[in-house]
Amino acid sequence: MSDEAVVRRALAAVAATRVRGLHPIGHLAGITGRPSRAPGRSRLTMNAPPGTDGRTGRVSLVGLDVFADLVLAAAIRSHIGPGARLGTVSLSVQHLHAPVSGEIVGEASAEPPVDGFAASRAVLRAGDRVVAHAQGSFMVLPTPEGRARLTTDWEREHTVPLPVIGLDDLDPAERRFVESVRSAARRAAGTGRPLEDELVEPVWADRDPPRAGLVIGPEMGNRVGHVQGGVLYAVAARAAAHVAGPGPWSCADGTYQYLRPGAGRVLTARPVLLRRGRAMAFARVELAVDGVAVGGGQFAFRTAPQARLHTNG
Repeated sequence: MSDEAVVRRALAAVAATRVRGLHPIGHLAGITGRPSRAPGRSRLTMNAPPGTDGRTGRVSLVGLDVFADLVLAAAIRSHIGPGARLGTVSLSVQHLHAPVSGEIVGEASAEPPVDGFAASRAVLRAGDRVVAHAQGSFMVLPTPEGRARLTTDWEREHTVPLPVIGLDDLDPAERRFVESVRSAARRAAGTGRPLEDELVEPVWADRDPPRAGLVIGPEMGNRVGHVQGGVLYAVAARAAAHVAGPGPWSCADGTYQYLRPGAGRVLTARPVLLRRGRAMAFARVELAVDGVAVGGGQFAFRTAPQARLHTNG
């Protein structure tokens, strides 16, 4: 994919964020949907954009986890109204197949919240094949004073058409997002990993025990400017894959718990290998922002020769 095509894709994500809600990384991953017709149900679609080689895009780990988080939350919002603010408490994903290409459809169901707490479950499919199961728990949060509820396309009856914007139309945060996407695309062309995974790939320090860091930018944010829940899960999963060793490994299962919002300057990951065998590996990861713990998770990996690029690269 040419640099010009990468910039067009990033600008389209910015335009979609401006007029359709959500956040840039969700639009970059190709996530769309329509309003639910039944309380407690949601159905969203993710169509992986073409890869840096111009071929049918491989679904990134980041894209899949952001998608799972959004599908689960949408089922709960169908009970309590468009734009309702939710805080993710935990996210679990069972990855049944990797790598996956093309279109993914996610369907979730949820009971109404009880005392401000709700849980949701989802199935993610590529055609007739189930590629992942997901479960999540959420707290219903108040909308900040003086701010309107932020809705998305799958909470509105009509899709808002996208304007055509150029680099000169961007504010500073949007410009940083576009530049981050361009840099990630150049790395993806060399590694073969999906662009979205390169976009939030942590940088490893040469030390023992292993530590990784990542400067928080607009490419990682959710609708209120915190690190998006699926991004946190994915960063933790990739950090866990790092200590699992050279593999080839594919993420089989993971659970992440959110202690507090990811708001700050630098996200750091501290993974610990729990066990590595011939067929499975297990690791635990703690994430912090500016030295303050924001969450942690535990992940299992299975041997999968065809999935090496999906997890470890």
